[in-house]
Amino acid sequence: MSLAGWFLVAISMVAIWKLACQFASYAIVCPETVFYHLLNMDLTTIVHAMTITLSNTFAGFVLASIAAYTSIFIGITHPILWSFFASLNVLVQSVSILIWALLGLAIFGVASRLPAILVAFAASYPILLSSLLTSVERLRKRYWELSKMLKLNKLQELVYILVPGSLPAYISAARSAFGVALRVSVVAEAFGASGGVGYMLMLSYSIGDLVDFYTWALLLIMLMLFVDRVLFYQLERLAMRWVG
Repeated sequence: MSLAGWFLVAISMVAIWKLACQFASYAIVCPETVFYHLLNMDLTTIVHAMTITLSNTFAGFVLASIAAYTSIFIGITHPILWSFFASLNVLVQSVSILIWALLGLAIFGVASRLPAILVAFAASYPILLSSLLTSVERLRKRYWELSKMLKLNKLQELVYILVPGSLPAYISAARSAFGVALRVSVVAEAFGASGGVGYMLMLSYSIGDLVDFYTWALLLIMLMLFVDRVLFYQLERLAMRWVG
């Protein structure tokens, strides 16, 4: 998407936002008020909240990546185990993120950051596993004869063929997985009291500070766009170039 496209989207969204606040000023704060409040917010508070949210999401995402590749390694050892993880993937996807959030809060408590990490893990794992299952199955069919000819064991097959071959698919899935994890981890933060952007959103809403609420919502959107476009979009482009 070009800069012109992003500019048009930004102008359109601000215009719609401005129009909406004129008709529902009791619930929607006008953009100029939010932008002014944003410029006058304490930078330390913003950085601290974003750091907590990003670290929670990143921790859950890394654990999900490790779990996904571990599942693949175990799955390739036997067809029944492969079928088990394929079925497990469908089961995990059917469980609502809200259930994971409430379960995490019940187990670890509202003051812990672990519920947000658990939610990020639960959101990332099925997305990564789905992509890896498809990619690895294709790779194994394509390089089965080569693997047999080189007499590779399962670990060597994983290290020399499956991990490098599935890396482009993993990076593409990682972009989606991290984005979803970042969006849902704030849900667990909102229910808890461990800090983060989600906690600040709920705190602002609870005390009726709509200006602060809309400002944190805008910051969350900006954070998501930054992570997606600056980090994962560039990694995905490199992966596609490698495939090409």
